[in-house]
Amino acid sequence: MYFFYFDLDNTLMKTDKMLFFKNLVFNNTQTDKNKYYNYLNKTYEMNIKKDNQLYELLKKIPSPKYIITNGSRTHCLLSLKCLGIFNQFQGGVDANSVSYKFLKPDIKPYLAALEMSKLNPQQDKGIFFDDIIENHILPKYKLNWITVLINSDYNSNNKPKFIDYCFNDIYSALEFFIINIK
Repeated sequence: MYFFYFDLDNTLMKTDKMLFFKNLVFNNTQTDKNKYYNYLNKTYEMNIKKDNQLYELLKKIPSPKYIITNGSRTHCLLSLKCLGIFNQFQGGVDANSVSYKFLKPDIKPYLAALEMSKLNPQQDKGIFFDDIIENHILPKYKLNWITVLINSDYNSNNKPKFIDYCFNDIYSALEFFIINIK
């Protein structure tokens, strides 16, 4: 069985020009927290639009799917909700899960995702999608996962040896795996 692990920012969604957080000062009251979260919700809804194509592609993958992101839990949940793909994932590991001291490319987020997903290394195979080259080294060499780089600067001719596949975008990567992974 295959298990799919996805980075969020610049892998599942482009985030280059999006500004989600402004410096907001709030007292530690419930009213201020509610205003802050309402503001965040509105900001995300204005900047991240539902992605029906991504939803349909993820839906075609019968394998379990997980998020491994260096972003905060709030960022991850709001992004997945706004994209309309939240229900496609069985779980995820975010910066709040592993502490900001242990973000990718550290091994801890990958191990946390491995434990969460219950992948059996003797029987199952992980497929990891990320836009940053360094984030693929440990999944490839320590976990023996298939590595998929989502980055238009590379292709099959100039990719590092620890990258198994390169795609310009998540759509073409998912289409490839829908056809080739059974």
